[in-house]
Amino acid sequence: MINSSIERITPYVSSLEGTIHGENAKIHDAFCGVEGAYDNLVSNLKLYNSIKDKNQNIGIVLNVMKHNYNHLYDSIYSLKEQNLDIDYVLVQRIGAYGKAYGKDNYMMILEQIISAFENIDRINKDLNVETRMVDAFPYCLIPEKYHQYLDRCDWGFGTAAIDMDGNLSRCAVCFETIGNVLTDNIIDLWKNSEELKEFRSKEYLNDICKKCDILDKCGGGCAISCGTAKLETDQLVKKLKL
Repeated sequence: MINSSIERITPYVSSLEGTIHGENAKIHDAFCGVEGAYDNLVSNLKLYNSIKDKNQNIGIVLNVMKHNYNHLYDSIYSLKEQNLDIDYVLVQRIGAYGKAYGKDNYMMILEQIISAFENIDRINKDLNVETRMVDAFPYCLIPEKYHQYLDRCDWGFGTAAIDMDGNLSRCAVCFETIGNVLTDNIIDLWKNSEELKEFRSKEYLNDICKKCDILDKCGGGCAISCGTAKLETDQLVKKLKL
């Protein structure tokens, strides 16, 4: 995004977020396949910071992958060292869709996920930047001391995705259209969609999850983490064969 675009959109946004794929320009640029991508992103965020008002925020998004799961803290520390004001950090794993479909380097194992939570904890405590995991994980697999950074999946309950043509989907990652808000009544879609009813019922989960005392709080993790369009038990639970 060129600088003039930043200046043009600033009056209309409450927050601007940038996705960082590594702790330095070399790693970020290599991931993006574009030389100068990191410096351009940081420059644009700094420009936004210089012209935004006090009610507007800057956020950083970190996608947890095998090359960076233990360097999330370093990524934010580096940005702070460059005098970038950061209001919050959102962390998520990559959904195995699109270019990520079938790619092993995007699929995390539990030990790597726990290391990511250790980094989230350090960012909150040592850098004093509000940081949380916005992806859903089964609570039983994550150490209790990190549950403060967890929440159940809100997609399909309080959140949805709508594309530029008005197509409505429960999830922004696995976009399965359940109707169009330009031609259909959004309340009817939200109340009567069979996909939403199935997701909310949690009947697709394995028996252990369905019988769990904290299912309402946990939600069973991510229903589309296995990389298929259908609702399934979280891929971490499947790997552990619980």
